[in-house]
Amino acid sequence: MALGVRLESGDVTALREVVLRTRPKVDSLTWNFSLLGDWIIRSGDVAFNPEGAAELFAQANFLFTRKRYDDAIIAFNKMEKVAPQFLADALRGKAAVRKFQGAASWGKRTSLEPDTPSGDYFMRESLSLLEECIRIEPADSECHYELGSTLFTLGRTLEAIEQFEEAIRINHMSYLSHYGLGLAFYRLERDEDSVFHLLEFLKHDPSSQYSVTARELLAKMEDS
Repeated sequence: MALGVRLESGDVTALREVVLRTRPKVDSLTWNFSLLGDWIIRSGDVAFNPEGAAELFAQANFLFTRKRYDDAIIAFNKMEKVAPQFLADALRGKAAVRKFQGAASWGKRTSLEPDTPSGDYFMRESLSLLEECIRIEPADSECHYELGSTLFTLGRTLEAIEQFEEAIRINHMSYLSHYGLGLAFYRLERDEDSVFHLLEFLKHDPSSQYSVTARELLAKMEDS
């Protein structure tokens, strides 16, 4: 846990050693910090280190999980400059942060916080980031899925369906897009289509965190 102690003290240069020890897949930028336990990065340090794109991506996502949204955005912004080849990943990351902030902000804004951005503001920014992601990487199935998910959250169901279907067209292994279509068709009361896509999702990803919801919806439609 020596690395955890260093990180807790604000020494983000230790991230490089975390990178080496966890042996992430740089091409997919997949990371896991579970070995470190609960560590903290001081505000402001993200402006200086680390310098690698993969490390910045890891740091940004960790800050996101710690609800350090502004710091996460700073890290994603630096990642864009350091490694423009991963621009789509950075845009997707920032969009995820803003979408989460938007969902969390709905219904929580009070008259005592007149300058606090609204949930709609964050959602619009998330949409803008994902549209930019698709503009530069039109064949990025994840961007299409995330855009569909955000549109669905905003109640723009038909537009969401278009994005989910495009994600599957690009990548037939975009199983979450089947889940998204299942939810969208359920909302439209198109039960047959909903059942098809929810079953397709469960067939390929039965242990997903969304599998419980998928099974509950299938049970409701079966009983109706």
